[in-house]
Amino acid sequence: GLAPQEMLLKGTIPDVQSDDGLDPDPQTLREVALACEDAARAVKGVTNSEGAGASAGRSIFALATSHGFAGANHSSGYGVSASVLAGEGDAKERDYDWRSARHRVDLDSAEAIGKRAGERAVRRVNPGAVKSGTLPVLFDPRIGGSPVTEADVTVDTFLKIRLSELMPDAAWLSEETADDHVRLGARHVWVVDPIDGTRAFMAGLPDWAVCVALLEDDRPVLGVVHAPAHDATYVALEGSGASRNGVALAVSLDADLARARIAGPRPMQDALERLQPFTLAAKIPSLALRLAYIADGQIEAGLVSPDSRDWDLAAADLILSEAGGILTGTDGNRLVYNRADPVHGVLVSATAALHAPLLLLMQRLREMQASRA
Repeated sequence: GLAPQEMLLKGTIPDVQSDDGLDPDPQTLREVALACEDAARAVKGVTNSEGAGASAGRSIFALATSHGFAGANHSSGYGVSASVLAGEGDAKERDYDWRSARHRVDLDSAEAIGKRAGERAVRRVNPGAVKSGTLPVLFDPRIGGSPVTEADVTVDTFLKIRLSELMPDAAWLSEETADDHVRLGARHVWVVDPIDGTRAFMAGLPDWAVCVALLEDDRPVLGVVHAPAHDATYVALEGSGASRNGVALAVSLDADLARARIAGPRPMQDALERLQPFTLAAKIPSLALRLAYIADGQIEAGLVSPDSRDWDLAAADLILSEAGGILTGTDGNRLVYNRADPVHGVLVSATAALHAPLLLLMQRLREMQASRA
């Protein structure tokens, strides 16, 4: 409901300086993208490019209430990214770099971003052996034979202790803890995946994350996705935007589905590509990072196969939403969390500009598949 009238802001809304007032034209952005790509390709060892991008956008938030309050705020957002390949033949490796900022002056130069992307790709070529230790792998029937490491259990235990100290009355839902249906009657619920992308973690790959969400009335109001191998922490608070390492996030504004980078299970990508050409994004084992990468502009959309769980999605759902993206089922409805069975069907996640056309394609694909059955 509305706040009491006496608590509403009166007078002029403070200027939080979220808009720098600039409006770069498409040609300027194209030049920035080309400069970024040129810098990446100039790095010794880089052999090809997947392209670079530069974006600029402005958003307006307005609110009017029956109590007589009316106000608006506007903000700007900029982003630059590059993705390149290094090495030859079967030894090729891919990496990227990106930056985003509210004010253009705070954004790293295109040349610096491109250079980092090239250097990161080159560092991946001919990797050395990583020292390992004894780490038993457990297979827990609660989650259908998915691997569970001691790290999963340890992180889960640590988070349950610390988060329960912060909010003792909040219920708990986690991939690694036996479900307690007392959560169904709770207003607040912690939803935790101690390691989202366990197989990637076990294989020494970087795309795994620790995910924490706080639900209020079955919707996330706080979300954190921490990706240690990428030195990246995504945070979102309902109504306050999303950030990566303290830098505000905004999804891509490109509305051309043909240029979209779409991640997801390869069979779903292949089936969709037969209806609409697009750029197949590399595999992202962590569902949470798949959504977070849309929020920070690394990709434009992500498909999710059936059987994902609340803990895979809740934190990243809020991060994506606060950055201007959308996650729904194929019916177009947003997700409801903390149900008796916290399992979801096929999901579609994308920037606001691409969600509707991608959803129509997915619905068309399902109709075609049903007609063949």
